Amino acid sequence: MKTLILLLLSIFFISGCVTSQKIDKVMNIDKLHEQSLLHTKKGEIVTSFETKAIIFATYLNQVDEKFQNDSNDTFLIGVYIPKDYAKKAKRGLKNPLFLLRDGDGKKPLKVKRLERDDKLMQFMPIVNSWCEYFKVDFKTKQKARKIKLIYKNKNYGKVKLNFLKRE
Repeated sequence: MKTLILLLLSIFFISGCVTSQKIDKVMNIDKLHEQSLLHTKKGEIVTSFETKAIIFATYLNQVDEKFQNDSNDTFLIGVYIPKDYAKKAKRGLKNPLFLLRDGDGKKPLKVKRLERDDKLMQFMPIVNSWCEYFKVDFKTKQKARKIKLIYKNKNYGKVKLNFLKRE
């Protein structure tokens, strides 16, 4: 009976050690997810109770140190447009009927379409199979404390997403 108790205690102890190692890995992933979620905004363009577009934007400069540079503000953006039936090259942020601008009305420096298996997708806390995903760079305004993204359509209106910069 004592050997059975000793055997059970040792198994319990060993499994606890293995579990704590797994928990450490999960905790690191959760920290990344938490930071991504804190710096993600969602906006919708709605007209007459009909959703025309949904945008999710994660401000990567706030999420990970490798994006903290002085030359660009980098965003991971997911866009869903319900009636976006064009070829892949013209969907999402590439749809000519919708525009993405910064708070000063300036175009992005660079827009790169991302595939679902891209490494950057780990920074998007909300991944939707209907969205098109992009990495977007804007020129950094050195003294600005806030960053505004504006996603608009001339017929349906616009949505503004506001982000705070690190001090």
